[in-house]
Amino acid sequence: MNPSSAKQAGEIAALLASKQFKGIASSTRRRRIARVRLIAEIIWKKWSVGLYQWKLKHVRWFLAHGLGDLSLIHISEPTR
Repeated sequence: MNPSSAKQAGEIAALLASKQFKGIASSTRRRRIARVRLIAEIIWKKWSVGLYQWKLKHVRWFLAHGLGDLSLIHISEPTR
């Protein structure tokens, strides 16, 4: 499945993430899904590949360079 836009890539990633994050508090779930959506959009903008087509090079690139786009987002979960 190859999304035709960054927005569509984010929607597909959010749909898959929502299935994985069941049973988690709704605020935490929303934050995690928003992060997954943003990561998918960033990778799509750079490589034009959807979530099902990601390879190790895409994830490595994101961890090394793509995190700069997330500088305004709080990545770690809050501690209790």
